[in-house]
Amino acid sequence: MRIYSKDGEFHCILKLLLLKLILMSQPVHSSQDAMEQRIMEKLHQIHGETGGRLSTIQRELESIRKLTAIIDGNYADLVTETSAMHAKVQHVYETVPEITHDISNLNEKLFSLDGATTIKEENVFSIKEDLEEKLSQYQDELLEVVKEQISLVIQQKIDEFAEIQNTILSSLMKIYLKVEELLVYLGTNLEFLQTNVIEAVAESTRSLIEKFASCKDSLTDMNIRNKNTEVGLNNLQSTMNKFTESVASFRDNMENDLIKLNNTFVNQKVNEINKIAYIERREIIISKELKKLRTQICIPPFISVPQTGECIYISSDYATFSQANDTCFSHGATLAVPDDLAALSALVKTQVGGIGDGLWIGADDSYFGMWVWINGTEVNPSLWRWPELDSFGLPGNKCALLDITWIALWNGEDTKCTSDNQWRFICEI
Repeated sequence: MRIYSKDGEFHCILKLLLLKLILMSQPVHSSQDAMEQRIMEKLHQIHGETGGRLSTIQRELESIRKLTAIIDGNYADLVTETSAMHAKVQHVYETVPEITHDISNLNEKLFSLDGATTIKEENVFSIKEDLEEKLSQYQDELLEVVKEQISLVIQQKIDEFAEIQNTILSSLMKIYLKVEELLVYLGTNLEFLQTNVIEAVAESTRSLIEKFASCKDSLTDMNIRNKNTEVGLNNLQSTMNKFTESVASFRDNMENDLIKLNNTFVNQKVNEINKIAYIERREIIISKELKKLRTQICIPPFISVPQTGECIYISSDYATFSQANDTCFSHGATLAVPDDLAALSALVKTQVGGIGDGLWIGADDSYFGMWVWINGTEVNPSLWRWPELDSFGLPGNKCALLDITWIALWNGEDTKCTSDNQWRFICEI
């Protein structure tokens, strides 16, 4: 029978904790402090001592369970040994008839001997009786031995059971005394708790009633305030609606003004773009007119390129790139930047007599290694005789020649800007 349960202790502790929470949730009054303090101290004391006594009972019950397991094991061993001895006795009973049968066979063989034997019939019967007597005596002795062995085993097990029984009775007596002591202790303390807890609950109930009445008055005041707040919120909502309408109207006006301003700005930009396009077209027309005028007014030694109207000067002297640039500058010109490489090459051929050497023109790689004309525009890679040679040598160290034979640009080891290489050159106004 199980006397102690951990679940029961848990529920008991839970009830005590709930009682403590109820007491602690009440307003603290000076008249209740001492009572609550005594109750809580008593509860802690009861819980501690009850837990110790229950732990002792639990240990005794655990010992009884172990002894019960030992008894079960010994009983199983006794049953096994008894079964083994019973099997031996059964074997003896089965062996005796076989021995009797063998004696009968021996008797028949003795009677079947030839007449030469000297054994008489009475002697045979005498031998048979002796054998049967010894067999009976052996059977009785064997049974006595088996009975003695069984009695010894049973007596040993009975002694062990008696010892375990005494131990169990001792443990049960201890448990009984502990339970009786626990019941007396609980009865003594429950009377104290009952008196003080009833007083504490009554005091707490009175306090709760007072607090409920106070809360009821507060709720009534809050209800009145909520009604006033609801009226204020309705007024505020009306004001917000008007403000939202004003904001929407202002936003619509602003959007209309922005649309008008945007249209005005776009129109102004379109007019400006049209003016710029008109100016660019006028510049193109003026550039073409200037080229025509150049053809008509190229002053010797400058001559005109028929197809482009450029005024150029083809030197007859040889000079380095730097010297050629200075000479062109002294004439108010620069090294040539041809608009049409084929037209310029055809004109140069007529002036220098067919196939001639290369001539310096206004292109170098001084702009971070990039080939550019002296007016800042990039050189078209398709103008090179061998495009793969446009990166010959170190960047910033090469200048370009016009190869009139191939009608292409050329650069190489003999076109280094900083060397003493000398070539004829072409200036352009």
